[in-house]
This record gives sequence, structure tokens and C-alpha cells, in this order.
Amino acid sequence: MKKKAIIIFLMLCCVTVTSYSQQKISNVTYVDKTWFLIKTGDKKIFIDAAFKGIDDNYKFKHEVQEKFTKAQAPFDGIDLILVTHPLGGHISTSMVEQHLQNNLKAIFASTEENVNMLNNFPDRYVIFNPTKDNPVSKVINDITIEAFYFPKSTEAQFSKYGFVVLLDGKTLFQTSHFEKEIYDKGIADK
Repeated sequence: MKKKAIIIFLMLCCVTVTSYSQQKISNVTYVDKTWFLIKTGDKKIFIDAAFKGIDDNYKFKHEVQEKFTKAQAPFDGIDLILVTHPLGGHISTSMVEQHLQNNLKAIFASTEENVNMLNNFPDRYVIFNPTKDNPVSKVINDITIEAFYFPKSTEAQFSKYGFVVLLDGKTLFQTSHFEKEIYDKGIADK
């Protein structure tokens, strides 16, 4: 019950960073649109990024894309690229694979649909396939990630996932486009 209460609280906050130690997260950078770069200690996580944009209203700056693909500051040394939902518009396979080529320690983690779109670095891809009854927990580059699944409604285009990231005594929650329907239908309570 406590775990469910925590998940509901975090979902309502959408992105919540909580420190369980005296040490603070060094940097949470909102890059653009839905991109977040989190740095704590010597670890970097890039969340819901690695795509060029959708339509004219949702384009990312070319210079940001270029720095990411070339693994240049601030995107150098990324340990984990996490994409929270299975929509092709939210991932550019060429950008991810170029980054992985230029950053030999980075791991890409996402849904099976997203991972299956990639080809060149299979040993550096991690698939999360949580089910409604079984969250999935994995450790990637000393970063613990637990993935939760929320079934899609008839109105939703895709299923919803939530990711709890544990790093250096800190907790971060990121979800794929949390929509009111999840809460209204009581899915979050199950």
C-alpha cells in the first residue's frame, strides 16, 4: 500500500526529485520540450530525448541535436538514455546510434518497441516490459530503474509507463505523458 501511495504522489507531480541524503543532485537541466538531463555525482541520465521533433511546432534546435549525437558537453559522459514510451516520433534511431558510437559507456533503455528500432549496438540496449501486475527492476551502469505499466484506455494512443530511477541515494520519477485518464479510471490504485 505504501508503494502505491508513493507512485500516485509521484505521478501527480509528473517529475519529482527527492533526495534521501545530505548530497543534492548536482544538476537537473530542462533541455527543451520533454528533454531532461540529470547529473548527480559522476552519473548522467538523459530522459525522453534523442529525437528530432515532430511537425513544425515540436522541433528541437539543430545545435542541441548535434551536441547530443556527437556526445559533446553537456551530453558527454551520459551513462543512461531513457525513453519512457513507445512512440516512434520520440526517438530518432540515427541520433541514438550516433550518440552510442561517440559515447562508449552509454546504455539505451526503453520499451521493446523502441529498442527493436535500433540495430548497431545490441549489447547496449535494455528492454523494459513491465506488466500491470509485475513491475520490472534492472540495474544499468549502477543506476537502479523500476518500470511500471499502466494499461492504455480506448482513448489513448499508447500504453503508459512510469520509471522510478534510484541513483546515489536519490529518487526520480518520470512517466510517459501522464494523462488524467489513468487517475480517473483508478488504474494507478491497482
